[in-house]
Amino acid sequence: MNDFQDKDSISIKVTMIGSVGVGKSCIIDRFTKDTFDSLNKSTIGANYYKKELNIHDKNITLDIWDTAGQEKFHSMGRHFYKNSNIIVIVYDITNINSFEDIKNYWYNDVKEHGEKYKVIGIVGNKFDLYDQDGINEIDEKVVQEFMDYINNDKNSRFLNMKVSAKTGVNIKNLFTKLVGLYLEKEFNILIRQESLQKASTLIIEERRSVKKKKKCCK
Repeated sequence: MNDFQDKDSISIKVTMIGSVGVGKSCIIDRFTKDTFDSLNKSTIGANYYKKELNIHDKNITLDIWDTAGQEKFHSMGRHFYKNSNIIVIVYDITNINSFEDIKNYWYNDVKEHGEKYKVIGIVGNKFDLYDQDGINEIDEKVVQEFMDYINNDKNSRFLNMKVSAKTGVNIKNLFTKLVGLYLEKEFNILIRQESLQKASTLIIEERRSVKKKKKCCK
C-alpha cells in the first residue's frame, strides 16, 4: 500500500461511460467549468479533461476521459477504462433503458475489460426532473437491487448517487466522494467528509474532439 503522507501530488484516472444522451459530457462541464449547455453535442470517440483538487494539502489531479456512448465506439472506450482508477457509469433517471444498459452491458464490460481493483460510481443524471408532472423516474427499488448485487464484489468500491448537470446538484459531491473512496482504498486512509466538502478546485486543462450536434443533456 502506498504512503499517502509521502506524496505531494496524486494522479487519478477517471473514465465516464454510459449510453447516448444520459449527459456524461454535461456532468463533466458542470464539474470542471460550472457551466451547462442544453444543446451539448454527443461525444465522438473520447474527450479529455483535467481537473485539480486540493485535499488535506495534497494536489489531486483528475485525468477525466469522456467516452462516446454509441455502440460503434464501445471497443474504443475499453482502451480508456481498462486501467482507470475510477469509472463513472451514468444513466438517465427518466429512461429505464439507460439503466438496463448498465445492468446488461456496461457493468459486465467493465468487469471483463477493466482493472480488478477500482472505484465505480453508478450515477443517475437529470435529477432536476425528479417528481415533475408527466415524468416517469426509474423505480428506486430497481436501482437498489442492482446495487445490492454488485456490492458483493469485494474487489471494488461502489457509490450510487443522483445528480443534475443542469442545476449542479451533487456534482462536486459526486467527484469528491469518489476520490475519497479511491484514497481510502488505495492508501488505506479515511478522508473526513468535511474535508471533501471544503476541497478547493482549479481547472487546468481541457481538450475536446469534434462533436456532432445532438441535444443530450439535462
